[in-house]
Amino acid sequence: MSLTPFFLRLGGAVCCVCLLLFAVGGCGGSAESTGEVLRKQIGAYAAKPSREMEQKIEGNFGKLDEEISVLQGGGQAGKAADAKRLRDELRVQYTAAKMAAGVNSLKNTIQGIGDLFKQAGDEIGEMVRTNSAGQNP
Repeated sequence: MSLTPFFLRLGGAVCCVCLLLFAVGGCGGSAESTGEVLRKQIGAYAAKPSREMEQKIEGNFGKLDEEISVLQGGGQAGKAADAKRLRDELRVQYTAAKMAAGVNSLKNTIQGIGDLFKQAGDEIGEMVRTNSAGQNP
């Protein structure tokens, strides 16, 4: 009886177990890496808001939700709960960044309206001075 086939079967089993552990571990890592991508995207959005970045962020929130479902379906309730907490924390950060962008946009709009009123006032004042000067030679 040869021991070589036994070691080959044992090596194959070990490889299968390693691949399974890597795949299961990768699911948790995937949610974490998606979370890190989201964190960076939210920071970039906070610095310079754009519709394109909003779409990327929303897409990655969808991806994170899918990863949470996979974790739950794979019986990894602890990792799924961690991923949910991460998602909720990132959602709060994103909402705060969107609110700040909205406030900044509103501020710029109000400032623009103020500038228009100032310009209109200057033009009306100039017209009044020109008309007044024309009537009193």
